Amino acid sequence: CPILLPVPDDGLLSWSLVNATGYSNHEYLGLGQVGAESPEHYKQIFGLSRTVVISDGSLSKNGPYTDSFVKNGLAALVDFYKNGGTVVVDCTEGIFSMAEELNALFGCKWTRAETTTTACVPTETAQELLGENAVPEIHFGKAHMMNVGPGEALYIPKPISRAEYMRDYAGMMDPTQYGEDPDLEAIDDEEFVEDFKEALEGWERFQKTLFITPVAVHRGKHGGQLVWVGDRSQEDSRVRGVLAHLCCKL
Repeated sequence: CPILLPVPDDGLLSWSLVNATGYSNHEYLGLGQVGAESPEHYKQIFGLSRTVVISDGSLSKNGPYTDSFVKNGLAALVDFYKNGGTVVVDCTEGIFSMAEELNALFGCKWTRAETTTTACVPTETAQELLGENAVPEIHFGKAHMMNVGPGEALYIPKPISRAEYMRDYAGMMDPTQYGEDPDLEAIDDEEFVEDFKEALEGWERFQKTLFITPVAVHRGKHGGQLVWVGDRSQEDSRVRGVLAHLCCKL
């Protein structure tokens, strides 16, 4: 089944057929050609597809490329989803209103969490979906993270100890030099105490990020599936491999 990726190119709409290796073969369907100017054309294209991959910039009403698609293709995309199709939304622009818009279109209950750069590991859901293709650790840069429902997160920030966080993220040379749980009131080293308190505040904020995700799957009541890929910087090519395998599995 074809997997269609619409991206804007010089005012036209470019559809890419993506295979499991991530290789793309572009077809340009511009103005006056199939898929660019009428709702019926979009229905025809989506009717031949199992999975549609679309950028947030093309889908969002606040995106830079949405006028034509929102007018002619959005209703067909929602119908495609309600009829059991899979819609993958790829974060290329970083639209902050995306969670609310996805909720309204596809019935999920997501909220935007934050934008961050972090290493992530697969959840049980990812391991069930991807099997041996679940990459054990992926670097996400400038990822737009979502708060999602139970069992919907595919990758979550890699858990680390408090001491590891303080050393690797907060820049403390030796956060355990006064023990694992130091009594700050009894320590005369003012620089250490100040650094430890600041690092501790950062650690507590970091703990909250362990429940958010850059990659999620929502299953609709009609059998359709919505996938969010929030990896905006696309620095780690293994994310593309995960996306390709998801397109084949869902």
